[in-house]
Amino acid sequence: MVWAAFKRNIKSELSFISGRLNATDYQKMLHNNLLPFITIINDNKVIFQQDNAPIHTASSTRKWFEEFGIKLLPWPAISPDLNPIENLWSILARKVYDQEKPQIQNVRELKNRIESVWADIPNDTLNRLIDSIPDRLLDVIKAKGKYTKY
Repeated sequence: MVWAAFKRNIKSELSFISGRLNATDYQKMLHNNLLPFITIINDNKVIFQQDNAPIHTASSTRKWFEEFGIKLLPWPAISPDLNPIENLWSILARKVYDQEKPQIQNVRELKNRIESVWADIPNDTLNRLIDSIPDRLLDVIKAKGKYTKY
């Protein structure tokens, strides 16, 4: 599994995670990856967006966010996943598995390819995804919560 974050004009470092995470592991991963990213971007008004996975909604995870003063974007249950990171993962995957590149032979090659592709994602891609958020929301409203192009 890979974790990352982004905002306008900047991406976090990638974090590679082996196996499944529980809430405690998730909080450690956030501590080691999200907190340094927030320090780098120097933005004390960060609003973090995540879905309602059990490790995200655990009371200890909510307390972790409170302890570090990080606001969470409220996320309704059974809602469309409009988090732009999902689109960024899709872009990353298409480039990692590009048919014109040599086939990946092992986990080390996969990790290296992911890191290389991540580093090459331009800021205009990040900005386009962020700028699409109002349109995403309007499409969900128009579709009354059903399928949208996002």
